[in-house]
Amino acid sequence: MARTDARQALATAERAVAAAQERGDAAALSASACLAAELLLKLGQLTEAHQRAVGALHAAEDAGEKKLLMDASAILGSIHRQRNELDDALLCHSRSLSLAREAGDTAAQADALRGIGAVAYRRNNDDEALARWREAAALYEAIGDSASASTIEGNIGLLHQRSGEHASAEGCYRRALAAKQEINDAEGMVAVLNNLGLLHIKTGDFRAALAALDECQSVAGRLGDLHSQTKAQNNIATVYQYLGEYSMATDVLMGVLDAYRGMHDKAGEARALNTLGMVAEKNGSHAEALEHFRAAHAILLDIDDHRGAATALKNMGATCRTLGDNRMALRHLEESVRLMARCGSTETVGAAHNDIGDIHTGLGAHDVAIAHYRTALDSAAATGDRLGRVESLLGMARAEMLSGRLDDARGRLDEAFEAAQALDSQPLLERAHRGLAQLCEAAGDYKSGLAHLRRAHELADTIRAEQAEAHMRTLRVRYELDAARREADGHRAHAAELSRLNAGLETAIGEKNLLIEKNLKLMDIAAHDLNNPLVCIRHLAASAAGCPPADAEERLATIRDTADGALTILGALLGGAGRSADAIALYGAPADLTKLVRSIVSAHEAAASRKSITISLQAPDVCMVRQDPAALRQVIENLVSNAVKFTRIGGAIAVAIDASGGKTRVTVRDEGPGFSGDDLQKLYHPYKRLSAAPSGEEKSTGLGLYIVKRLVTMMDGSVECMNAPGGGALFTVEL
Repeated sequence: MARTDARQALATAERAVAAAQERGDAAALSASACLAAELLLKLGQLTEAHQRAVGALHAAEDAGEKKLLMDASAILGSIHRQRNELDDALLCHSRSLSLAREAGDTAAQADALRGIGAVAYRRNNDDEALARWREAAALYEAIGDSASASTIEGNIGLLHQRSGEHASAEGCYRRALAAKQEINDAEGMVAVLNNLGLLHIKTGDFRAALAALDECQSVAGRLGDLHSQTKAQNNIATVYQYLGEYSMATDVLMGVLDAYRGMHDKAGEARALNTLGMVAEKNGSHAEALEHFRAAHAILLDIDDHRGAATALKNMGATCRTLGDNRMALRHLEESVRLMARCGSTETVGAAHNDIGDIHTGLGAHDVAIAHYRTALDSAAATGDRLGRVESLLGMARAEMLSGRLDDARGRLDEAFEAAQALDSQPLLERAHRGLAQLCEAAGDYKSGLAHLRRAHELADTIRAEQAEAHMRTLRVRYELDAARREADGHRAHAAELSRLNAGLETAIGEKNLLIEKNLKLMDIAAHDLNNPLVCIRHLAASAAGCPPADAEERLATIRDTADGALTILGALLGGAGRSADAIALYGAPADLTKLVRSIVSAHEAAASRKSITISLQAPDVCMVRQDPAALRQVIENLVSNAVKFTRIGGAIAVAIDASGGKTRVTVRDEGPGFSGDDLQKLYHPYKRLSAAPSGEEKSTGLGLYIVKRLVTMMDGSVECMNAPGGGALFTVEL
């Protein structure tokens, strides 16, 4: 679930909590508080999550429902685990397991065992963790929960990774990843890919690490999971740090820091600051590193993450030691140890005591140093930290040697030597041989001292050769990364240029298509408006045959007027070639509206008479207006033509001109079917045919009234339509 979705779900859950509290419904309160706690945990708000989970537990006890008690115990255990309160976490998970077994709930049993295994893992009890996780995996497989079973496989990979069994760890991660890909568990893929990336960082395969982390970032991005995406970027910055790309690592981490702040994720912000501190430390910017560690420490204390705060203090102590401020280094390291003891953390206690011992050794306080090394040894034994044990033995031997306790130092060095051999750690063996050489020299055994020193030099040469090879590999990866980056920059520039050209081409095509569309509309309008006069001319010519000379002369005059109107339309069309239909310009000129309308009525009388329709005109002798004559003709022509087209056989059409009140109005009333409600909604839309059919089966394009409306609007006039009393349509054009 993306963090935005989680916040929305949390708001809903909190409303449900409030409603349940108001009703006094303990069962509903427990269920909704449990959900709110789970969402708060996902958002990293551990204090608030703990409060909600405790409330859910109390409400479940009040309700007396074991299922609710089981669920509340499970989520509370997860929260205690995140707060590193491992005893409380184990107690809650064990209680949840007992209730799940009592209820026969296999899924809940598996979840509880998974939590118990996680507590054991945090306590470095790998055998216990492995046993509990395998139990959980078997239960998940029994109920067909492949997603959870594959997550357990990934957890077992973490065990192998911690014990240095890197090939086995990678095998677990690969199997878990394949299973999650098969069931399309994208969220699970993100977690496994992140762990795989961290494994490759540990083994120094930075190319593979970047590939896994890039894929992790990509999958998280598709999910909208900004939190996991940012976490992957943080780990990518760690790769750049190992490669010595400190500037690039810092740039990535600043973006990570901004992202965590934008998500209000204090824990993530502290992690980013801590990593920024380590990058600055590696880059030699010790004062800057100290500032980052201090900022991380303040945040971690504020969110009650004492374990994280202890780690930040340890980093601050190491940096102060590098700066030569041993007093402040001791203060930070000792506070780190106290915090770790308070929260029950054992992971870095030994390392902190070793650091404190090293400082006291340098200050000549050998007995104090030995006491800290002994505490570090006890911690290493409790946690199974074999590397930490050797470090403690070597430090103690050095302090004992400097204080003249050579026999004690010999015992420590022999023990350290055997442990380093068992670990097959050349750096530790080199230090053990060097310590033995110093001891032999102090004891006067120069032959043995020389042998140990020679072996130390051989190991140092081997280590330097391996470091040189590793440096070459690192440089090769950096070179390949730089080449890939330059190639990617070239591709991006090329893609940007193609995108720019494509956008220009799409714009040009769009403009051309728009022009074509508008010109097609212009052609349709012209064809429509040429059709009316041509039909009139045809009917007038037919009716003129066999007429008395006087009538024939009148019809010929009407034909000439009608033809002139058609030629005017054609001229406008030809003169506007290349322009759109919206680019028509009107020119006002004095015109006798009565004469114009009478000419149009005369032109349509022949067509009307074929359907036994009469057309009457009521108008003043002269009615002067200042309008575009051609546009005015098109408007009246379309209205009269429509009236003839839709008036019933044997009906009547009344045309009138009224010039009273400072306005000029032309009305056309027919005896057609009128308009339905739907017709009136789309009356002036182009290409919209209305419900009525022409009475003489004439063709209708759906353009006539669109042309009327458009031209009248351009003449700053108005056109209105209504169903006339008694039937038919009544159009009024006001100029």
